Amino acid sequence: MNANQSLLGQLLMLTANLVVNLSGMVGTSVGSRTDVSFDTKTGNFTKYNVGISFFNPNLIAAFTLNDKGDTLTALQDYIVKPLTNTTVSA
Repeated sequence: MNANQSLLGQLLMLTANLVVNLSGMVGTSVGSRTDVSFDTKTGNFTKYNVGISFFNPNLIAAFTLNDKGDTLTALQDYIVKPLTNTTVSA
């Protein structure tokens, strides 16, 4: 995703248990994102994740709280050779 883009998605699953999912991302050199699911039958949030990302021409780094805040994940993607799009990720 280009650092100058914004993304917003919505999903409704039409079943006996209606689940509403909302996710979005906003930002340029620093971005934030969220992903939330709500079960209308039980009235509970089944999932909520939040994250922050840092973008520059050679590096993308992201930190995300997943599993309702129980798990922290980190991602780093470094472009080693821009001409061939060779990257190193961790």
